[in-house]
Amino acid sequence: SSGINAEYGIVVPYLTRILCSDHPFGVAISKFATDLKTSIQSDSSLHLQQIVADVKVFIQMMMDSIASHYFEIPTYCPPPLANIFMRTAVVEALFSLIYDDVFTLYARKYTEDDAIHALKTNQYLTLSPAHLAIKQKFWLNMWTNDDGTPFLTTSGEIPILSPPYHNAVLTLRALPSLRSTVQKVASLVKTVDAIYKCIQDHWKGKMSKDEVVVRAD
Repeated sequence: SSGINAEYGIVVPYLTRILCSDHPFGVAISKFATDLKTSIQSDSSLHLQQIVADVKVFIQMMMDSIASHYFEIPTYCPPPLANIFMRTAVVEALFSLIYDDVFTLYARKYTEDDAIHALKTNQYLTLSPAHLAIKQKFWLNMWTNDDGTPFLTTSGEIPILSPPYHNAVLTLRALPSLRSTVQKVASLVKTVDAIYKCIQDHWKGKMSKDEVVVRAD
């Protein structure tokens, strides 16, 4: 894992800098982005499905060009990883230019779905963890003793705790500000990791890690 992260940390930033520069690859991405933005802004009937298809074709074309020009990349790391690294760099460079315009199309297409989702989200705000059948040890709103009674301080008070899953919530809140699919997926992964860490930190020294593992149920 550390080796993969090291390779990622070298290859992806290097390629991203090239793709965001006046290198011929960077010029190609800039031209595609400009043409795409012009098409979106000048033709309101343009279908999102066609835009997505065009973007996918262009990303693959750029990956093939990079692999041909920088032939050492597939030899520097295994082909599956090389493809992931190249795609990540292309997506990062491209979406930094087209994100706002493409997102506008998505927002327009899924307006009704977004409204339904927002309504359901507001309904969830009125529910407690008990309503969702979440085990009490995962509520993180208090510490409990082995018999389920609240853990009290030496003065007989319930300890004041930070809001449950606070760090995970802060991580997730950054999602709307991210401008590429790669960054958004990475943010979701970080949120899951933060949920795990919140639970482990909350029960550290009071429950074993095996007792507070978040399982599929």
